[in-house]
Amino acid sequence: MRTLNLSYNNIHTEGAKQVALMLETNQALTSLDFGFNHIEDGGIEAISNVLKKNDTLKVLNIEYNGIHQEGANFLGAMLQLNHTITTINLLKNHITDEGLEFICSAIKVNDTLVSFNLAYNNIHDEGAKKLAAALLANRSISFLDLSFNHIDKDGAKGLSAVLASNGFIRELNLESNKIGDEGVKYIWESLMKNTVLSVLILNNNFIGNEGVQLLSTLLKVNGTLRKLHLDSNHIKNEGAKYIIEGLKENKVINDLRIFYNALDKDEWIIIRDECINRRAMGK
Repeated sequence: MRTLNLSYNNIHTEGAKQVALMLETNQALTSLDFGFNHIEDGGIEAISNVLKKNDTLKVLNIEYNGIHQEGANFLGAMLQLNHTITTINLLKNHITDEGLEFICSAIKVNDTLVSFNLAYNNIHDEGAKKLAAALLANRSISFLDLSFNHIDKDGAKGLSAVLASNGFIRELNLESNKIGDEGVKYIWESLMKNTVLSVLILNNNFIGNEGVQLLSTLLKVNGTLRKLHLDSNHIKNEGAKYIIEGLKENKVINDLRIFYNALDKDEWIIIRDECINRRAMGK
């Protein structure tokens, strides 16, 4: 057995400890799904202690498990020693800025973690800046999800420094934060130099026409970004026209979303149809 799915099983700390005992002798399991249980900090301590020595598990899903700062400390200690895990899903826990600091220390030295989901973890600007500093030293993380947190322009500035200098992040999800037009400016500046990022999700971030105008100039010169989502922002017709102009010169983007903004129907239909045509042509 290589995959074990224990999600939605009302497993608490003691159950997680029993699974940890199994992992001590198992040399085949590559994917463990603990999602939507109640293992909490005590459970993740037991799992983390085993994974310090485990060299087969690659995917660890621990979303919705009531993991707090103490549990983040255990995870960080594990990641400093584990060089096998490539994917960790921590969605909807209680990591916070303080807990993230422990994990960041590990990110600086870990060279195998590729995909990291920190959505819904009450992370603010301080946490985003600590993570950015760690990512500047990291050379493996390619997929980063920070959606549904509390990151505004200052956190965006820190993450932008990573995009400007780190050639590894390919997908960045910042949906439902507080980036705003000023935060978009920092992202725009970094992506004018970036040739790696292919997916950028900025839905629900208080972005208006000013921010979209900057992104439209990015579209004119960027040759790697293929997906840009801007749903549920404050974009009006003028902003949509900026995007349409940018698309005229962009040859690679094929998934640009702008739903639930203050646009006339004609404007978003033009953008939608252009992306549909590009996907049909295989661009």
